[in-house]
Amino acid sequence: MLRFLLTRIASAIPVLAILSLATFAIIQAPPGDYADYIRSQAINQGGASFAEADAQAKAYRIEHGLDKPLPLQYLNWIGGIVTRGDFGYSLYYNKPVADVVGERLPRT
Repeated sequence: MLRFLLTRIASAIPVLAILSLATFAIIQAPPGDYADYIRSQAINQGGASFAEADAQAKAYRIEHGLDKPLPLQYLNWIGGIVTRGDFGYSLYYNKPVADVVGERLPRT
């Protein structure tokens, strides 16, 4: 029984790795990032100049590691999930992703 369990766990690890890579690729696929959204909002609704809005977007990218190469972004993302259980922040729900999933998990 223990051997079966260890085999199943060992076979799940590559599947989870591939799934995480696919998820990260889907997240990164659309053009632009949230910093571009911040810049356009600051210009269109906040009345900021392009230089001010661009500075805000650049600061956001640096603060959240979006200025780093994609492999490093992936390692930071997966490292946060594995070590801290930090799935990130939902911009749609305006709260941590773990809270959003936790609210819906009991219903499944």
